[in-house]
Amino acid sequence: MFKEDDEFRRLVRRAAVLPLVPENSVEDVWFQALEDNQDDSPPVMRFKDYVTETWVEGHLQHWNHYDNDGPRTTNAVEGWHHKLNAMCRRPHPNIYLFVQTLQKEQAVNEAKIIQLDAGGIVRPKKRK
Repeated sequence: MFKEDDEFRRLVRRAAVLPLVPENSVEDVWFQALEDNQDDSPPVMRFKDYVTETWVEGHLQHWNHYDNDGPRTTNAVEGWHHKLNAMCRRPHPNIYLFVQTLQKEQAVNEAKIIQLDAGGIVRPKKRK
């Protein structure tokens, strides 16, 4: 239904760009998008209300990335979690195996820190 509706697609794109707009301009950008969109059908109004109530009037500092210098995703954490799961070799390890796995991970990271402090270089990750 909405795939062919260019006006609605434009509204969705304008909602999607809000995390990249400075915090003090988010409301202005969104309310301008609402003014530009004349569709008042119930599904579109639900979308407009949802974005307004949940994101624009919500906690901007939690989702706005305009001034963010750090990571924007949790991919690094999920990669580490995958690595731990692979090291455990079973889906639900007992506490002893899990602690042993964490100790191995700590030892590896401490060795890397010692190498870097001694002037070692970090090998680039292999590209797939």
